[in-house]
Amino acid sequence: MAEVNFYESDYRFHSPVRYFTANDPYYWEVDNIPLQQLMENDLWLRDQVRTLSTKDGVDRRDFNELKPYVNNTDNLVRVKPGRFTARINDTTASLKFMTIQRIAGELFSERPTWRLATYNTPGIKDNIDKIVSEVADDATFMNGLMERAFTYPSKDPFTPYVDYRAQTNPWNPALPLKDISFWTNGNEQSITTSNWVDWRSGGGFTGDTQLQPLFMKFWRGIARTAVVDVPEELSIEIPAFNIADFDYFDENGNSVRRDNAEVRIDLVFIYSKPIDALESRVIDKTSGNGIRVINKAELGIVKGAGAIFSKAPTGDRIVPQFDDGGQDENGNTQIVASVADSKTTAGGFTASGIHGSFPSPDDLMNVAPLIAEQLETNDPLLIGQSILPVAYIVVRKDTSTNANGVQVLSDTSLVDIRPFFRTTELTYSERAGIAAAIPQLSISNPVVSKLELRYETKRLFEDYTSKFAALQNTGSSEEIPRIVGNGYILGGNLHGVEAVLHDMYTQTLGQKTPAELNAIILARHGYNSNLIIPELPDWDIAKWALSVDDPGFSRNDYINTYYRQSDQNPNDLRQYTDYGFYTDADRDEFIRRFGSDRFEGNANIHFVKKTIRIAKPGWMGDYFVNAQFLNCVPLSNRYNSIDDRTFPGAADIWISKRPDRFTIYCAWVAEGNDVGGNSTLPYFNRDSKNYGGFFVMTDEIYAQTGLRDALTGSSRSPKESRGGVALYPSITFQVVGVPTNYAGTRNSFAGVEPLLNLT
Repeated sequence: MAEVNFYESDYRFHSPVRYFTANDPYYWEVDNIPLQQLMENDLWLRDQVRTLSTKDGVDRRDFNELKPYVNNTDNLVRVKPGRFTARINDTTASLKFMTIQRIAGELFSERPTWRLATYNTPGIKDNIDKIVSEVADDATFMNGLMERAFTYPSKDPFTPYVDYRAQTNPWNPALPLKDISFWTNGNEQSITTSNWVDWRSGGGFTGDTQLQPLFMKFWRGIARTAVVDVPEELSIEIPAFNIADFDYFDENGNSVRRDNAEVRIDLVFIYSKPIDALESRVIDKTSGNGIRVINKAELGIVKGAGAIFSKAPTGDRIVPQFDDGGQDENGNTQIVASVADSKTTAGGFTASGIHGSFPSPDDLMNVAPLIAEQLETNDPLLIGQSILPVAYIVVRKDTSTNANGVQVLSDTSLVDIRPFFRTTELTYSERAGIAAAIPQLSISNPVVSKLELRYETKRLFEDYTSKFAALQNTGSSEEIPRIVGNGYILGGNLHGVEAVLHDMYTQTLGQKTPAELNAIILARHGYNSNLIIPELPDWDIAKWALSVDDPGFSRNDYINTYYRQSDQNPNDLRQYTDYGFYTDADRDEFIRRFGSDRFEGNANIHFVKKTIRIAKPGWMGDYFVNAQFLNCVPLSNRYNSIDDRTFPGAADIWISKRPDRFTIYCAWVAEGNDVGGNSTLPYFNRDSKNYGGFFVMTDEIYAQTGLRDALTGSSRSPKESRGGVALYPSITFQVVGVPTNYAGTRNSFAGVEPLLNLT
């Protein structure tokens, strides 16, 4: 037998019930004992029945929160108080904490870059100050979305962002950057969504994660989920049945009355006004600018029928037009209903016998705003409506009227469709697609639709078609080599040439912020204003540094070293380097040493490298890279010690090519190992100052006078020039594409004075 579990009750069940006996004393309290027990039994049984009813489920009509109902005496639908969560689509919030301006990204060749307002920007500071204000009128209605990053940053679609600082510092885990959401300081900032020179991760999409919460500050959390409170009962009047709502125009442009229409089904919904905002906005054609402001949740209607009118005939056909933009005279949205829908019994609410055309809350009202930079802040296109459907109302042709001539809605006219208090969400496939996107989708990285992709592809095609047409008379790009790309690789503001320029401008112009100094460098050296000067070097982190703590954050982490020490045995030619070549004298031996007048095979070469991927167009059969030092030159000989036991080095710039990428190498002479083997390599001296090997010279530095007289020592001689010392170089480069069938290409230069045909 199954175990019986009784539910909690304020009463006890008495079994058996006590009966009066012959020897009971006659006293009124004694007389009442069995009556009290019987009453408690009844009340206990009532509690059990109620609890059993709850266990089996509460009927929708017994659940009072946001319950729609009618009183059977008028045409009002009433909705009881309650709460629900809603998608909020309002981009017109007046209180802004950020200003954001796009400064790059309109062209195909540009990365999307945005300039951010600062704390000290007029108006912004006042708004931020309201956060700590206690004045009620200065309420900010913070919603918690402005201090968080909701996505993990990534370098590229195949590589996640890893914060190497987390290996030694638990406060910097490999999580979404935790310092990007705070208010900006007094300096203007810029963020690039796909920033391949971002020093935090060595490149990638990390700028997108930085930009996302800043958009939240500006939009106050657009398209967010918020709680909506309905503190008091709402009501709305349902329009009377009107047969003219079903009129339409036939193919000849004649008005047709559908007299067999008998029922119209309306949708009653709640406009969402969130608790984390002072007000919300809805589209309403009856207002002056098409926008109506609401400061509390209210009811709205979608009418289940609306007449179709026609425009003037176009040629031999009539162009139909929905009645007045799909709204009636009261601003209620309408749909075009089919009379046949009410005649079939296959659809609708079959148990209640309700059939017809049912307005869809998703298609008609849950719309998102159009976020576009060209729109003014008060444009109706910035308004998106999010609603909670609560009931369908059946309005019949033969509905009775009350004493005031108003059609009466009865209980059978209302169909409760509360979706248990949450507005529209995404489907599984939509959620899965968004979750799989790299980088993560957000307002700073919106998705691209098929039509938008087609538009951009068409724009790209037309752009290049016009350029090709312009080259027809001078030779197309498929006939002559041309520059197909260029760029800068900078040493950075901490250890490179730019650090020298920062120091120079600070001494000559006075104290400046890093951002101000960067702006001065860009302006005075003729750089593109969109060039981003990094703090740490653009050069690749050295291979050895990837296996130590905090790679890239120590001074010498970008320096590679080729080091070979001779065993001082000149007869053994195979001990010094890794690879060699045959000689005519002895084809059984490889040459594997460097020639040196002191120690054969000794070498100590420091170099940096940068690998750059390329996407070659179809016409390009070959390419070459021109690279040169920018504002600097490498040292080319090492200071000899007393016993002249220093190692030879190298100082130059060279290129290594592959089909889909190339690497720029740059070597210089700096600290070397002595023969005794004392380790002074960058691996063992990550913050040593002994590797600075680049002389920095610009026109502005050259114009300044040095600290001493010229080398002649004469006071009448001109003063020496000043100069700078940098650890890492800066370079500029060009990529030149060569067409496959370029007539000026010669593939062999063997023989005496081979001829190169110039085009």
